[in-house]
Amino acid sequence: MGKHVSLQDLKQIDWSTLSQAYDASAEDVAYNLEILLTLSSGEEVFEQALSELYNSISHQGIIYDSTTAAIPFLIAALDHCPSSCKPTLVRLLGSISQGMAYLAQHEDVYTHFDAQLAWVNEGIEALWKGFDSLTFLLTDPINEVRIQAPYLVTNLLGKSEDFRPVAYRNRSLDMAFALRISQELLPTEPDSFVRCSFVYSLGHTAFNYPDSLKILRQLLQQTGDARVRICTALNLAMHQQYEDALEPLTTALQNCAVTDRLFFNELPWFSGWLRFQLVYSLSSFPFVYLDQILPAFLQSIKAASANTTELEIIPILRYVFQGRKVDLSKGLAGLSASERTILRTIYANSAILGTPIVRVSLALQNCIGLEDKKDVWKQLLGI
Repeated sequence: MGKHVSLQDLKQIDWSTLSQAYDASAEDVAYNLEILLTLSSGEEVFEQALSELYNSISHQGIIYDSTTAAIPFLIAALDHCPSSCKPTLVRLLGSISQGMAYLAQHEDVYTHFDAQLAWVNEGIEALWKGFDSLTFLLTDPINEVRIQAPYLVTNLLGKSEDFRPVAYRNRSLDMAFALRISQELLPTEPDSFVRCSFVYSLGHTAFNYPDSLKILRQLLQQTGDARVRICTALNLAMHQQYEDALEPLTTALQNCAVTDRLFFNELPWFSGWLRFQLVYSLSSFPFVYLDQILPAFLQSIKAASANTTELEIIPILRYVFQGRKVDLSKGLAGLSASERTILRTIYANSAILGTPIVRVSLALQNCIGLEDKKDVWKQLLGI
């Protein structure tokens, strides 16, 4: 399946001249890649090598020249990787592809951007050379591999054609991938989480192949899978298809105690409680939807704590207040009905206000100009 590179190819690279995380040379990268390419490596040794590669060539999503050099060997290792280690290997490739996607679009973050962009371009080309091998993973017998694979392939397809090797431009790959998902993979896929990953791919191919939105709308109407329905609505909302997404998302958030548990298995593009994703998505809706969204927001607030304030309370406040600050001199008269309801619900949740978590107080002050002091809120709300 993988491109044929060998231990001899590995040894022809001067890894001592390449960089990795922690300002070290990449000689240990070569050592760990050799383990991956050695057929006799046991599961425990293989897994340890993968863990060390994660830390050295994909640390916090940063790309190094050693990352780019390692890609062909990582793809080649897919051919004989122990089954128990294969999901981790695919996850590492996905992490690398996402790091490249981030760097390619955020040059202001890096002080040596020109050098890093050169590594990224070389890395993208290396991943594309293994594209056919990577698409084989979409039908891998291991569920966790099939969960990770759509994310990895989509990270490549999701880039501008400017970042694709010339041979892969203008080949209608996005359309072919979307049609393969909708006509071949989704109808026969038994695993709910894998279907969610396919939905993620459809949502992101829609940037280059808008007909993917039609597929998502049809899926939303037909599916009885709660996870798939929520993921489909999230992807439709990402494309501003608000009318289609509104009911599934608000229903899911209003029942967040149940729906949070649907995603106990972490998807490569999703982490944390589901309600954080739902709040983020709904708070991107036009303000005219406030009355329809408000009951769902209230359920999220009731489930919140000080530790989740920045993930759900602050986005809700930004949406409801639309950048306005609370004017204590006007009291309740200076608040709309929706603003009063939101603030009273926050006040009623004893896990949010008056905690020793400094960043909560700062976030509230920055957002609506209100201190994290219960007596201040009590006086404002006339409680």
